Amino acid sequence: SNNCGTVSSRSQTDIGGSRSVSFLITGGNIPTARNADVPRRSMAARLPSLLATSASQIDMNFDAMPSVMPFLKSGRLRALAVTTPERDPELPDVPTMSELGFKTFDITNWYGVVAPAGTPAAVIGPSHDAIQRILSTPEVSRKLAELSVRSPVMSTEQFTQLMRAEATKYQGIVKRTGIAVE
Repeated sequence: SNNCGTVSSRSQTDIGGSRSVSFLITGGNIPTARNADVPRRSMAARLPSLLATSASQIDMNFDAMPSVMPFLKSGRLRALAVTTPERDPELPDVPTMSELGFKTFDITNWYGVVAPAGTPAAVIGPSHDAIQRILSTPEVSRKLAELSVRSPVMSTEQFTQLMRAEATKYQGIVKRTGIAVE
């Protein structure tokens, strides 16, 4: 960027999304970091910031793998780190944030299907099984792999535990970083 001694970044979702939180977590540990966070109101708005990063208008960008991979594959962007606890199989030479010294850094995007509280097990069980069958079909598995999306098989109990753990994690991040609810 044109600001010597600073690092500018843009997140791709509304303020408080996982990517803006990623920068807030690192901001306190990168002495010269300046967060030029610009709220994005839709997933379609990711492209401008990715283009700005690839054109060196901003210095760095936290974004999800499906959005970034085409830029990485074309050489328009270079991956500095992944935010997951383990290295990404598609980017085996790219270190994790933890490997770079951010020991507790874990921002992993995940998707799930939920139902209203109190939905009978007789509905949840068959729905869960059908979703797992669809996710494991060759066509869907291939498409998810193309998008760098992993689809681990989880029981409904495991997914509930994941959501609770993520809520607790983000509550701690909000408290530590002083993010204000608006």
